[in-house]
Amino acid sequence: MQYAHRIAAKEGESIYQFLLTSIGVEYDTVYTFKSGERGCVSLLRHKQNGTRLVFRHYCGNAEVYRKLRGISCPNLPQVMEVAEHEGRVAVLEEYIQGDSLDDLLKGALFTPAEARKIILQLCSALWVLHSLGAVHRDIKPENVIIRGDQAVLIDFDAARIVKNRSDADTQVLGTTGYAAPEQYGISQTDGRADLYAMGILLNIMLTGKHPSKKLAGGRLGRIVQKCTMINPEKRYKNVLHLMESLGKRRGKMSKNCIHCGASLPDEAAFCPRCAQSQQQKKVVRPPRLWRKKALIAALCVTLTAFIALVCALLLRPKTFEGGATIVYTDQDGTYELLVTFHPSDIANNRPIGEKSVSLSTEEYSNMTVMLGVYQNGQLADTDAFFAKVESCTLEAFPNDNGALTLTEPAFKTDYLPAARESDITYSGLSGTNELHWTLNMKNGDTIRLKQTFEVIPLVHQVYTAKDTALNTMEELNALLARINEEVPEDTIVDIYLPPVTYSGNLTLLRAVNLYGSAEGSGRTTFTGTLSVNSDYPSNVMLFDLDFVGDGGIGLSTTASFYMGNCSFTGWDVGALTQDGGMIGVECCTFRGNGIGFKYNSRVFHSFNDVFPDCTIEDNDIGVQFAMLDGTITIDFAGSVF
Repeated sequence: MQYAHRIAAKEGESIYQFLLTSIGVEYDTVYTFKSGERGCVSLLRHKQNGTRLVFRHYCGNAEVYRKLRGISCPNLPQVMEVAEHEGRVAVLEEYIQGDSLDDLLKGALFTPAEARKIILQLCSALWVLHSLGAVHRDIKPENVIIRGDQAVLIDFDAARIVKNRSDADTQVLGTTGYAAPEQYGISQTDGRADLYAMGILLNIMLTGKHPSKKLAGGRLGRIVQKCTMINPEKRYKNVLHLMESLGKRRGKMSKNCIHCGASLPDEAAFCPRCAQSQQQKKVVRPPRLWRKKALIAALCVTLTAFIALVCALLLRPKTFEGGATIVYTDQDGTYELLVTFHPSDIANNRPIGEKSVSLSTEEYSNMTVMLGVYQNGQLADTDAFFAKVESCTLEAFPNDNGALTLTEPAFKTDYLPAARESDITYSGLSGTNELHWTLNMKNGDTIRLKQTFEVIPLVHQVYTAKDTALNTMEELNALLARINEEVPEDTIVDIYLPPVTYSGNLTLLRAVNLYGSAEGSGRTTFTGTLSVNSDYPSNVMLFDLDFVGDGGIGLSTTASFYMGNCSFTGWDVGALTQDGGMIGVECCTFRGNGIGFKYNSRVFHSFNDVFPDCTIEDNDIGVQFAMLDGTITIDFAGSVF
C-alpha cells in the first residue's frame, strides 16, 4: 500500500480507484463502526497476514488526513494512505486497539492524577495537529482510545485547516456539549475550540457531568473554567499553555528543523510543519563489483553460514523483554502476556503499566498485581501454559529498605481470569518502584514484563479548636474557605471539632477529615445536611459525630469516605450515597429515620463490603441498596437490627 501512488501511475489508474480495488481484493471487512449518509468507517483485516486497519470512505475534504500521512506520534493513529475523487475521500489508517474513554466512563470516574495524565497526552496529539495548521473540532470521549497507558485521539472527519482570512467555518460540525460556541457559525474556529472541548472532557472525567451542571474542584476545576470561557480570547492562548497549567513545563524551542528551519522542542523527532523526520540520512557508497565466479563462491559460503546461524538461533534459548505486555512464541503457537492491577483489565486484554496511589506517610496499605495470558485473541488455558513454566517470580526495584513486601505469584480463583497474582504491602514512604515479572520456561526461554508502582506520600494539615475559631457553622465555613485558598489540594486536612452543635448545611468541596469530640453528655452535632463531593487526595474520614434532624437528608455523598462511631436520628434518609460515592460504616447508630442509610450509586471509586458493629433500629427501612449492579455479599458482622 505504501507504493500505491507509484503503482497507480504506472498502470494508468487513479490512486482512489486503485485503493478501493486493492482493499476489495486483499482485505476482509471485519466490522462496520458507523455508516450513514456521509459515508462509513470499517475495520479491515488483511487476508494473508492478518494486519488490521481502519478504512474511512466518506464525502468531504481530505486536507487534514493528507497532512497527517507519514506523521508518527504515539497519541495519533498513523495515516497509511489518502485518496480523493470527485468529493469522495478514502483513508486507510492504523487500527488503535483499546477501550474508548466513553466506555471507561460508564464503569467509573477518573482520579485527578489519571485525568491529568490523559489530558496531557491528548495535548501532545493536539500540539502535532495544531502545528500542521489543523483543528480537530470533535474532541469527545468516543474519539479517545486508551491503548495500554497511552491516550490516542482518533477520527478527523470533522477536522479542518484554519484559513487566516475566513470569518466563519464553511460547515458547522462538532458534538453538542463539547463544541465551542464559535463552531456554530459565530466565527472561524482555531485551536482554541479544541481547548474548549478539552475542558469539557476533563470535567466529565472528574465529575461525570458537564461543567455547567457540576464543576470539578481545586486547581483542575480552575483549568476547566479557563478552557471553557465563551470568548476564545480569554481561554489559553495555545495547547502548550494548557500543558504548562497542568504541570508540564514547556520544552525549550532551541532546536531547528533540518529541512525547513522551523523551531522545535529539543526532544522533537519530527517536524509537524514539513512532516519530515529529524534523523540525518547517511550516504552509503556502492560496493565495488566482484568477478562473477568469486561472487558466486562468496554467496555460497555466506548462504551456508547464514543457514547454520539460523539453525543455531532457532535452537538457542531466547529472552523476551517487554513492558506491560509481551508476545511470546514457542513450538505450540503465539501467546500474549500482560500485567495489570485488576481482573477486569485481564478480561478486557488491557495491560496497565503504571499505577499511582496516595497514602499518608505513617500508614500501610495493600495492592494486588496480576498476570494474564492470551492465545489467538482469547484467554489461554492457564494450566496448559504454566505446565511449560519452570518458575514465576516478582521483584521490586530499587525497593530501598524493603519499602515493598511482595508475596510469591500464585493462582487464586478470586482473581480469575488472572493466571497469577501477587499481593503488595506498601507504606506512604515506599516511593516509586519497578515491578519485574520473570517467567523461566522449561525450554530455556525467559519472559520478562515490567510495571511501575508509585506511592505518593500525603502531607497532613491539622486544625483544632485550640488554634482556630470553630464554635459556629460560620466559623467552620470560614476555615474551609481559607483551606481551599491556601492549602495545596494534595494535602490531607484534619479538623478536630469541639463538642458544639452546628446549625445549617455544610458542603465539603475537597477531602477534609472531621473528628468530633465529647464533653459530659454532649458531642459534636450537625442539624443540617453535610454534603461530601470530593475524595481527593484520600477518602474522607468522619468520626464521633451526631447528625440530628427533622426530616431531609443527614449526610449526602458523591465521593468515597469512611465513618466510625457516628449516629443519625430523625432524618428522612440518614446517610445517602449517589453516583460516584460509597460509604464505609463501622460502629454507627441509625435510629428513628425513614431510611437508615441508602445506596443509590452504580459508579464508585472504592467499595467497602464489611459494615461491622452497627445499631440499626426503629427506622422504616434500615438499609436500602437501590442501584448496585451484580451480586455483592455484604457482611454486617456484629450489627444489631
